[in-house]
Amino acid sequence: MRLLPSRITSRRLELRSPVPADAARIAELLGNWNVIRMLGTPPWPYRLADAESWLASLADREAGHQSDHRALVFGGQLCGAITIERRQRGYTLGYWLGEPYWGRGLMSEAALAYVAAVFAAKVGDELVSGALPENLASLRIQQKLGFERTGERILPCRPRGMDMPHIDTVLRRERFQVLHP
Repeated sequence: MRLLPSRITSRRLELRSPVPADAARIAELLGNWNVIRMLGTPPWPYRLADAESWLASLADREAGHQSDHRALVFGGQLCGAITIERRQRGYTLGYWLGEPYWGRGLMSEAALAYVAAVFAAKVGDELVSGALPENLASLRIQQKLGFERTGERILPCRPRGMDMPHIDTVLRRERFQVLHP
Protein backbone atom coordinates (compact mmCIF):
# COMPACT_ATOMS: atom_id res chain seq x y z
CA MET A 1 0.00 0.00 0.00
CA ARG A 2 1.25 3.48 -0.82
CA LEU A 3 1.84 6.25 1.66
CA LEU A 4 0.64 8.88 -0.80
CA PRO A 5 -2.09 9.24 -3.42
CA SER A 6 -1.39 7.35 -6.62
CA ARG A 7 -1.63 10.53 -8.72
CA ILE A 8 0.57 13.54 -8.00
CA THR A 9 1.07 16.20 -10.65
CA SER A 10 2.44 19.70 -10.92
CA ARG A 11 2.15 22.24 -13.70
CA ARG A 12 4.74 20.50 -15.91
CA LEU A 13 5.36 17.14 -14.26
CA GLU A 14 3.76 13.84 -13.47
CA LEU A 15 5.06 12.06 -10.36
CA ARG A 16 4.23 8.40 -10.97
CA SER A 17 5.27 5.04 -9.63
CA PRO A 18 8.47 3.77 -11.19
CA VAL A 19 8.03 0.67 -13.36
CA PRO A 20 10.52 -1.96 -14.60
CA ALA A 21 10.50 -0.36 -18.05
CA ASP A 22 12.14 2.73 -16.47
CA ALA A 23 15.37 0.85 -15.71
CA ALA A 24 17.27 1.82 -18.86
CA ARG A 25 16.39 5.52 -18.51
CA ILE A 26 17.30 5.55 -14.81
CA ALA A 27 20.63 3.88 -15.59
CA GLU A 28 21.27 6.40 -18.37
CA LEU A 29 20.61 9.44 -16.16
CA LEU A 30 22.29 8.12 -12.99
CA GLY A 31 25.22 6.83 -15.04
CA ASN A 32 26.35 10.48 -15.22
CA TRP A 33 29.09 11.36 -12.73
CA ASN A 34 27.78 14.93 -12.39
CA VAL A 35 24.48 13.55 -11.04
CA ILE A 36 25.52 10.57 -8.97
CA ARG A 37 28.48 12.24 -7.22
CA MET A 38 25.98 14.28 -5.17
CA LEU A 39 24.13 11.18 -3.91
CA GLY A 40 25.02 9.02 -0.95
CA THR A 41 23.96 5.46 -1.66
CA PRO A 42 24.01 4.46 -5.35
CA PRO A 43 27.05 2.58 -6.62
CA TRP A 44 29.47 3.98 -9.18
CA PRO A 45 29.57 3.23 -11.97
CA TYR A 46 25.79 2.96 -12.11
CA ARG A 47 24.62 0.25 -14.49
CA LEU A 48 21.37 -1.15 -15.84
CA ALA A 49 21.53 -4.01 -13.31
CA ASP A 50 21.65 -1.44 -10.48
CA ALA A 51 18.50 0.26 -11.75
CA GLU A 52 16.75 -3.09 -12.18
CA SER A 53 17.71 -4.13 -8.65
CA TRP A 54 16.48 -0.83 -7.18
CA LEU A 55 13.17 -1.09 -9.02
CA ALA A 56 12.71 -4.70 -7.89
CA SER A 57 13.22 -3.66 -4.24
CA LEU A 58 10.49 -1.00 -4.22
CA ALA A 59 7.48 -3.26 -3.65
CA ASP A 60 8.97 -4.64 -0.43
CA ARG A 61 9.92 -1.18 0.81
CA GLU A 62 6.50 0.31 0.11
CA ALA A 63 4.59 -2.69 1.52
CA GLY A 64 5.52 -1.75 5.07
CA HIS A 65 4.37 1.87 4.70
CA GLN A 66 7.96 2.91 5.16
CA SER A 67 8.57 4.57 1.81
CA ASP A 68 7.15 6.10 -1.34
CA HIS A 69 9.06 6.40 -4.60
CA ARG A 70 8.12 8.44 -7.69
CA ALA A 71 9.54 8.80 -11.15
CA LEU A 72 9.45 12.38 -12.42
CA VAL A 73 8.09 12.61 -15.95
CA PHE A 74 8.55 15.76 -18.04
CA GLY A 75 7.41 15.93 -21.66
CA GLY A 76 6.77 12.19 -21.65
CA GLN A 77 10.33 11.37 -20.51
CA LEU A 78 11.53 10.17 -17.12
CA CYS A 79 13.84 12.93 -15.90
CA GLY A 80 14.49 12.06 -12.25
CA ALA A 81 13.06 10.63 -9.06
CA ILE A 82 11.83 11.73 -5.65
CA THR A 83 11.27 9.59 -2.56
CA ILE A 84 10.49 9.52 1.11
CA GLU A 85 11.81 6.70 3.23
CA ARG A 86 11.48 6.01 6.92
CA ARG A 87 15.01 6.06 8.29
CA GLN A 88 16.65 6.55 11.67
CA ARG A 89 16.06 10.33 11.68
CA GLY A 90 12.46 9.99 10.46
CA TYR A 91 10.84 10.31 7.05
CA THR A 92 13.65 11.39 4.76
CA LEU A 93 13.16 13.25 1.48
CA GLY A 94 15.56 12.37 -1.31
CA TYR A 95 15.66 13.27 -4.99
CA TRP A 96 17.79 13.49 -8.10
CA LEU A 97 17.36 15.02 -11.53
CA GLY A 98 19.09 14.09 -14.78
CA GLU A 99 21.61 16.68 -15.96
CA PRO A 100 19.77 17.51 -19.23
CA TYR A 101 16.93 18.85 -17.06
CA TRP A 102 18.94 21.07 -14.72
CA GLY A 103 18.29 24.80 -14.54
CA ARG A 104 14.60 24.66 -15.48
CA GLY A 105 13.06 24.69 -11.99
CA LEU A 106 11.75 21.16 -12.46
CA MET A 107 12.99 19.74 -9.16
CA SER A 108 11.73 22.77 -7.23
CA GLU A 109 8.32 22.22 -8.84
CA ALA A 110 8.34 18.46 -8.22
CA ALA A 111 9.51 18.80 -4.62
CA LEU A 112 6.81 21.37 -3.82
CA ALA A 113 4.06 19.11 -5.20
CA TYR A 114 5.50 16.03 -3.50
CA VAL A 115 6.02 17.59 -0.07
CA ALA A 116 2.51 19.07 -0.22
CA ALA A 117 1.17 15.56 -0.88
CA VAL A 118 3.26 14.11 1.97
CA PHE A 119 1.91 16.60 4.48
CA ALA A 120 -1.66 16.36 3.12
CA ALA A 121 -1.51 12.58 3.60
CA LYS A 122 -0.44 13.17 7.23
CA VAL A 123 2.53 10.85 6.85
CA GLY A 124 4.30 12.76 9.61
CA ASP A 125 4.74 16.18 11.11
CA GLU A 126 8.20 16.70 9.69
CA LEU A 127 10.53 15.63 6.92
CA VAL A 128 14.30 15.47 7.12
CA SER A 129 16.67 15.85 4.24
CA GLY A 130 20.05 17.36 3.51
CA ALA A 131 22.82 17.52 0.96
CA LEU A 132 26.54 17.69 0.52
CA PRO A 133 27.71 21.27 1.16
CA GLU A 134 28.84 21.58 -2.48
CA ASN A 135 25.35 20.66 -3.74
CA LEU A 136 24.10 24.24 -3.71
CA ALA A 137 21.20 23.54 -6.07
CA SER A 138 19.75 20.91 -3.73
CA LEU A 139 20.20 23.13 -0.70
CA ARG A 140 18.40 25.98 -2.55
CA ILE A 141 15.47 23.68 -3.32
CA GLN A 142 15.23 22.73 0.35
CA GLN A 143 15.49 26.37 1.41
CA LYS A 144 12.63 27.35 -0.93
CA LEU A 145 10.48 24.61 0.59
CA GLY A 146 11.23 25.89 4.09
CA PHE A 147 13.76 23.30 5.30
CA GLU A 148 15.99 24.59 8.07
CA ARG A 149 19.55 23.51 8.72
CA THR A 150 19.91 21.36 11.85
CA GLY A 151 23.58 20.45 11.74
CA GLU A 152 26.35 18.80 9.83
CA ARG A 153 27.81 15.32 10.04
CA ILE A 154 30.04 12.98 8.09
CA LEU A 155 28.28 10.30 6.03
CA PRO A 156 29.44 7.65 3.58
CA CYS A 157 29.25 8.70 -0.06
CA ARG A 158 29.22 5.40 -1.93
CA PRO A 159 29.76 6.81 -5.43
CA ARG A 160 32.91 8.60 -4.26
CA GLY A 161 34.05 5.74 -2.06
CA MET A 162 34.67 8.01 0.92
CA ASP A 163 33.02 9.77 3.83
CA MET A 164 31.84 13.29 3.08
CA PRO A 165 30.40 16.22 5.05
CA HIS A 166 26.59 16.35 4.90
CA ILE A 167 24.30 19.22 5.90
CA ASP A 168 21.20 17.97 7.73
CA THR A 169 17.89 19.81 7.29
CA VAL A 170 14.33 19.52 8.61
CA LEU A 171 10.95 20.81 7.46
CA ARG A 172 8.03 20.90 9.86
CA ARG A 173 4.44 20.74 8.59
CA GLU A 174 3.45 24.04 10.25
CA ARG A 175 6.31 25.93 8.63
CA PHE A 176 5.54 24.44 5.21
CA GLN A 177 1.86 25.38 5.51
CA VAL A 178 2.73 28.98 6.41
CA LEU A 179 5.22 29.31 3.54
CA HIS A 180 3.07 27.42 0.99
CA PRO A 181 -0.61 27.92 1.87
